[in-house]
Amino acid sequence: MALDLLKPVVEISLPPRITYEPILNDYQSAMRDILDRDGFTFELDDDLRGWVKFVANGPRNTGVNPLFDPDQTDHDDAFWLALKQDGKTVAAIASRYIECIGCGYYDIVREGRLGHVRQAGVISQMA
Repeated sequence: MALDLLKPVVEISLPPRITYEPILNDYQSAMRDILDRDGFTFELDDDLRGWVKFVANGPRNTGVNPLFDPDQTDHDDAFWLALKQDGKTVAAIASRYIECIGCGYYDIVREGRLGHVRQAGVISQMA
């Protein structure tokens, strides 16, 4: 049954502080009927190497966001969603779960806590 194909490719192992799995499961449930009806499958994965490969090989691509490239960043709160038809990825999006407890998202950006990217062997801050 196609709905069985909607389960994550890789089980997500979440650090204790991250609680995004229920949010993602709700989103996945809401999309199941539409995707199944049109012959698509939806996969969730926390190994972003597949996303990097998909984006890097896309038409008119000018680069890959380093905050989602596991070879260039040090955070572990990212995941990607792939839309597939006949086993081929036809669309994808990468995202991060950033928990804003006691602060707002823009506070995290202003304080430079959004992410770090490796550049020439050094980890530099990105806001």
